[in-house]
Parts: sequence; C-alpha cells; structure tokens
Amino acid sequence: MNGKRWDRFWKYGNVGVTPTRRNIFKEFKNIYLPINEKILDVGCGSGTLASFWEKQGYNVVEVDISNKALKIMGRKDVLYKGRCN
Repeated sequence: MNGKRWDRFWKYGNVGVTPTRRNIFKEFKNIYLPINEKILDVGCGSGTLASFWEKQGYNVVEVDISNKALKIMGRKDVLYKGRCN
C-alpha cells in the first residue's frame, strides 16, 4: 500500500477508540515492560496506541506512511518523534 491510500483513509480525521481497540488496551496492560522502555509504533496512524503507551510511562517513537495521519496525531497529546513517508 502507498501513502496516498492511507491519506484517503484519514481524510475525515481520527477514527476514535473502537471497541476492538479498548480490548487491545486491556491486553496491552497485561504485558510487562520496564517503565521508560522504548516502543516503536510502526503504522501508528493517528497515534491512539502511542498515546496509550506514553500514558503508561513508555518512550514511543511513531512512524507512519500517511502524512494526514501524522497531522492528526500532531493535534493530539502524542509526542511526535518520528515519521516515515
């Protein structure tokens, strides 16, 4: 897939936290990682999971092929540290 396809997907903004994502968050809370560990979020989209991990105390580097998704993420409380085109 290319960035243009994902830019079309993100055209209307953030898709929000879906029930599936809520379940994923519950599972992620059960994963043990030392605090301050680094996490690479490849295909971060609008940064929902990156935001979750940062709130748990981890250092997250986000990359995504879609510039629109990265712009949406930039409007959230996610600390933008990376990008990939």
